[in-house]
Amino acid sequence: MPGTARAPKRGRVASASEPEHPATALAIEMHQPMADAPALLRALVLVGHGMSELGHDDAQVVLTLARAASGRVDRIDEAWIDLLQIARA
Repeated sequence: MPGTARAPKRGRVASASEPEHPATALAIEMHQPMADAPALLRALVLVGHGMSELGHDDAQVVLTLARAASGRVDRIDEAWIDLLQIARA
């Protein structure tokens, strides 16, 4: 007879009397800016493309800076995900 399936164990839940760890508060505070950064940089790339289409000389500068910043934000985002996984362990 096959065994019964069990739900996976849940992580530890903090009680109301337990103080919140300072890193948790910081992570919550950082979440929205981290989520917004890639979209803002994509918008800046689109601005650079628009400037290029209109013949503005500074378009390439805007595109180069936006792409460089996007790469850095991607690396920060990967590190952020790794940090969250470590914190959950």
